[in-house]
Amino acid sequence: MMMDATIDFLAALCMYQVGADPEELLQACGKVLDCDEPLQVEMRLELEDLVGRTIRGETYADAAHAVRQWLGQRYRVRGATSSPTVQL
Repeated sequence: MMMDATIDFLAALCMYQVGADPEELLQACGKVLDCDEPLQVEMRLELEDLVGRTIRGETYADAAHAVRQWLGQRYRVRGATSSPTVQL
């Protein structure tokens, strides 16, 4: 079942990068918050590029926490005008 969650997370990340609603990515993050499955190095590097910081840890849960924090900061700074539904 966790494999489906990791696939959903990666798919939501790809969709976000091409303009999908950040709420979808946020929901996908929630599905992997307790996933201790290791994150591939290439994916961690891609996520670090997206969020602009080092992701501490090596699991999908670590990545999800970093992305959730980044989304929260990104939309708070922008006043949440582009996505008023994003909630952490």
